[in-house]
Amino acid sequence: VPHSLLEMGAILVALMSAVSIFQGHRRTLPTSFLVMGCAFMLSAFFDMVHIFSYDGMPDFVSEASVSKAIHFWLAGRTAFIIALLAPCLLTARPVPRRYLPVAFGLTLAIGLAVSWIGLFHLDFLPETFIVGSGLTAWKIGYEWALALSAVLAAVLLLGARRLPEGTNAGWLAVAALATGISELCFTLYATAFDVFNLLGHLYKVVAYAMIYHAIYSSRMVYPYQQLQKMSDALGEAEQRWQFALEGSGAGVWDWKQDTDHVFYSPQWKATLGFQEHEIGSSFDEWKSRIHPDDMPRTLDDLKQHFEGHSAEYRNEHRMLTRNGEWKWILDQGRVVERAEDGRPLRMIGTHSDIDWIKEQQQRLISSRARLRSIYHSAPVGIIVADRDGTIADANSAMHALLGKSDAELFQQSLWGLFSLDEISRMKRAWGQLQREGGSFQDEYHMQTDTGQMFWAEVTLTPLEGEERTLVLINNIEDRRRAIELLEENATLYQEVFSTGNAIKLLIDPELAEIIDANPVAADFYGYSIGEMCGMPLGRINVLASQSLSKRIRAVVNRTDNHFEASHQLANGELRDVEIFTGPVDLNGRTLLFSIVHDITDRKRAQRDLQAANLKLSRLSESRSQIHHLAECLLTCSQLDEIITQLNVRLPSLFAGCEGNVTLHDPNDINQTMHINWGSPPTDARHLKQTLTVGDGQVG
Repeated sequence: VPHSLLEMGAILVALMSAVSIFQGHRRTLPTSFLVMGCAFMLSAFFDMVHIFSYDGMPDFVSEASVSKAIHFWLAGRTAFIIALLAPCLLTARPVPRRYLPVAFGLTLAIGLAVSWIGLFHLDFLPETFIVGSGLTAWKIGYEWALALSAVLAAVLLLGARRLPEGTNAGWLAVAALATGISELCFTLYATAFDVFNLLGHLYKVVAYAMIYHAIYSSRMVYPYQQLQKMSDALGEAEQRWQFALEGSGAGVWDWKQDTDHVFYSPQWKATLGFQEHEIGSSFDEWKSRIHPDDMPRTLDDLKQHFEGHSAEYRNEHRMLTRNGEWKWILDQGRVVERAEDGRPLRMIGTHSDIDWIKEQQQRLISSRARLRSIYHSAPVGIIVADRDGTIADANSAMHALLGKSDAELFQQSLWGLFSLDEISRMKRAWGQLQREGGSFQDEYHMQTDTGQMFWAEVTLTPLEGEERTLVLINNIEDRRRAIELLEENATLYQEVFSTGNAIKLLIDPELAEIIDANPVAADFYGYSIGEMCGMPLGRINVLASQSLSKRIRAVVNRTDNHFEASHQLANGELRDVEIFTGPVDLNGRTLLFSIVHDITDRKRAQRDLQAANLKLSRLSESRSQIHHLAECLLTCSQLDEIITQLNVRLPSLFAGCEGNVTLHDPNDINQTMHINWGSPPTDARHLKQTLTVGDGQVG
């Protein structure tokens, strides 16, 4: 009974596995799976006959025996191993399901042929079991072959990539290994009832349990798993679709032409400023709001799509919003259902606000117009050339510069604009620019339509995102003449600066440094020209830094250009100088050009003359005051009057010193009078003088 129950379980699992393989949803079945299913059916059939062939069971067609049971056992195991090897060794070419009856017929024929031999002609086959001796070598060898085939099947299954959907290759491999162990057990038993026979059947049950899990259970669960995955994916897709629509601001419409019913999404209505309940579900809700000027073109585009002339309907038109304004809308859709006669039944589409895009387009048009105006009004010649140097466009300044019309420049070679000796140099620069990118600028000799040559500054700049290059051509003939003139003036200036007997300095007003000095200046100050170049001005000018900066600003601002100063020579000697200075522009820099005259001797003579004049002036003043004092004293008749006059006159007469006059009273020799004034000077000199009148001493 246990043996029968175990075998019945194996039969049931084999049949369920075959059914799960054949009952698929696809219209075709791979050849390998077809063989696998048929092999499972044969295995179930042979196991069923095996149950009734076992020794001790009632006779089934023929007498039950161990050899008969072994025959059907080996047939069942062979079919089982073939089922495991089929998906690994056979082709996966699909077989239509209409050929299943043929496959079932062949399977039945094989089963009947093997059964006929097992039931009636066991003598056709070698002995598998001898009573009293046990298993024969042939039976043991066949079992070993099955075991090795099972191990091979396990190895192949682990690397298989062509199993039915939902089939678990890992469990199949474990089932193959369990089958191999089962077959090894059946090489060892001596009687039909010993422990190895029992172990073999138990391992067979384990193998079929694995088969059940690998094929039937997995394939039964697989559709539900796939359904759940599809449901999840559909939910995610719907969320993405909803998010995309909401994020893009697009409204959805669904039009069923046979009922003229149109579904307008809330976003469709909100785009025009309406609440959901304010718009119905008729086709006229859309048509009545289209701008009259856009109506013919819109309906024509819709008709073209209905008639199959366009893959999808797409149109831009203006629609009236709730507040009475016109808004640009992009309307697009596609017929998703048609009648048998081709008449559209259902159409789905979207409705997007593109008002801001239209505004941007208008700005772009205006911007392009402005750029075109700037392009043609630019004072510099501009050419747009292809990668090979063919002129694609040129502005008005370029035509005026070369004296050529549009027809003469368009599709002409850029190289024809340059002189013969400049073409090769220009081509090298052009090739380098095309290879390395960046920009390039140089000066070239070009020629006008009349053959007149002129110097031009050529700038090459590749246009980003295009296979074209922008060529800017600026006539620099006047600039080159100006440069030549400047160079001549610089040479003349250097000659003037270096020659002559005057001291000449070139000064940087910002740094208060000497930039250059002529040889006369070097001799005067006692420095070499190299030492003076870069020397701070404060090193020779003894003025305080603030006063020096103030004087430099006055020169730069042209409020003063002549002054006198004291300059210190290399040996420390101070010399008085007279400076004439003014700003000059050299190479874009404002510098100060100064001419210095040594006026030390002149200043010394002026000081001596001023001192002599002062001395004479003081002497004359003193004589005048003495003369006036004498006149005043002659008019005095009393001594008190004389004292009063002396007190008044003497301090101013002898200003800046201390003095004292003593007078004797003529009536009283012992009585004296003193007149004092002033304070002693720092550098004091003492002078004592006796006053006499005639022969008499009076003070």
